[in-house]
Parts: sequence; structure tokens; C-alpha cells
Amino acid sequence: MKHLLTVILVLASLCANSQTLDKTSGNIKGNVTEQNGNPVFDATVYAVPQDLTLDGITPRSVQTDRKSAFDFTGGLPWGHYKLYACKSKDGCPSPLDSFYADSQVEAVKAELREDSPSAEVTVNMGEKAGIITGRVLDADTGGPVEARVVFRREDGEGGHAVTSRSKDGEYRVLLPPGKDVMIAMVHIEPGDRSLAPLPTLRLRLEPAQQIVLDIPISSK
Repeated sequence: MKHLLTVILVLASLCANSQTLDKTSGNIKGNVTEQNGNPVFDATVYAVPQDLTLDGITPRSVQTDRKSAFDFTGGLPWGHYKLYACKSKDGCPSPLDSFYADSQVEAVKAELREDSPSAEVTVNMGEKAGIITGRVLDADTGGPVEARVVFRREDGEGGHAVTSRSKDGEYRVLLPPGKDVMIAMVHIEPGDRSLAPLPTLRLRLEPAQQIVLDIPISSK
């Protein structure tokens, strides 16, 4: 009997906590579209709370379905949120990465509160990034090199690194459109030797522009 009473008290406590959570949290759902209004499936949507400091914490995210719809299915604490969407394989990188962030782009906003615990929004993907593909090559032999290539924005707003494949030296990187970017350093794998590319490269790509660029490096 005593054991049964303990179980009942535990279940009652869990139910109370669940009801408290339900009364202090809400939900955001909606759709993701391209700038031209076309739906985007398999995009990642982030809900970034604006009332908390989230340094080092990844905000909640969900994927859009085949109809471009997303649903966080509740559990979002009341407060103000900004919504972002990305799909890197289609040339739309995460705007949460400072390398791609654009202060002139206004994020979609949503507010959850007691008298309005849910919100429905449409999130636009924004401009597509520039895309560079190519190979990292040994400047002396012409052979492929496995390396980590570091790209930096010249306005100091962030950097990004990609690693070329060991078998053929191929790499792919997305660059923020309309921004001046330079290849700052190449780290040869393995051993992590740091070398500057030959010659120093400065780049500026327009939205959705694609170029092929081989990067020669030399250890001499």
C-alpha cells in the first residue's frame, strides 16, 4: 500500500510539471520559400530566442517536409524569436554562421505569450551564396593535396574552413554573396603545416555565381 501511494504521488507530480510546461510554452510553425516564392523542402529552420543569451548553445531546429512546411510541435518557452532557414546543398548556408551573416537582412520574428501561445510564419531563404569548386594542388608536382583551406571576409566578420579530399584534392565552399573574401591560409593534412596559397587570392562572388578555382600551394 505504501509503495502504491508513492507511485501515485510521483505520477501526480509528473502530471503537474507537464501541465506547467504546457502553460508556459508555445509553438511556431509555417513554411519556407525561396525569394521567388517557390517552396523549399528539406530545409533546416532555426528558432533563435531573443530573450536569452545562447553563446555556445545551438538553438532548436526542424526540417521542412515535402510541402515546405515545418512545425516545432510545442515546447518553445514564451518570448521573442527570430526564424532562420538554410539548405547548404542548394547554396543557402546558415545565416547563424558569422561568415555568412548579413546585418542588412531582416529576420522573420515571432512572439509567444500567454494570450498568443502559437505563431505561424513564412521564412524566406534569402540570397543564395556564391559557390567555388576546385582542387588543392601541389604547385611543384601538380598532384592533389589533402588540406584545410581557410577563407576570411575582409571586413573581419568571420571565417570559414573546408577540407579538400585526399584522393583528388577536390573541395567545395560557399561564399557570402557581394562580400570581399580572401584565402587566408592552407593547412596541409596530415601534420597541419600552415602555408600561404600561391598567389594570394581575393574573391567576390555574386548571388548563385559559380566558379572553378584550383589552389596551388608549395611547401618550399
